[in-house]
Amino acid sequence: MTRFPPAFTFLAITVIMLATVSLSSATGSRFLAGLAVKSSRCSRNPAVCHTPGSGGPTCCANLCTDTSRDTLNCGRCGRICKYTDSCCEGKCVDVTFNKHNCGSCGKRCSRGVKCFYGMCQYA
Repeated sequence: MTRFPPAFTFLAITVIMLATVSLSSATGSRFLAGLAVKSSRCSRNPAVCHTPGSGGPTCCANLCTDTSRDTLNCGRCGRICKYTDSCCEGKCVDVTFNKHNCGSCGKRCSRGVKCFYGMCQYA
């Protein structure tokens, strides 16, 4: 039985994997088709943003995006939220201390309860 050096074995496995990837992409799987819709460029045809599976209804920097949730385009194209903020309904919000968006967008604390560190009524 012939033993191949580890470098040769690694190279052979890499070539086989690359060949498999290129063959599967040529067949047009549903997974890859979904990726194509999400990454579609919208500057020439903004209507592509309204198709199911797109990144959102708004065209920002040639990509479909949802400006109600996208921290890089919050409320409008190009409006970037701070690193610690989340984009909730098109507004940059610090979800660690916001009683209407405590820990995540839309999570409200009960009346009279404060939000601390993303938790309602943190002790």
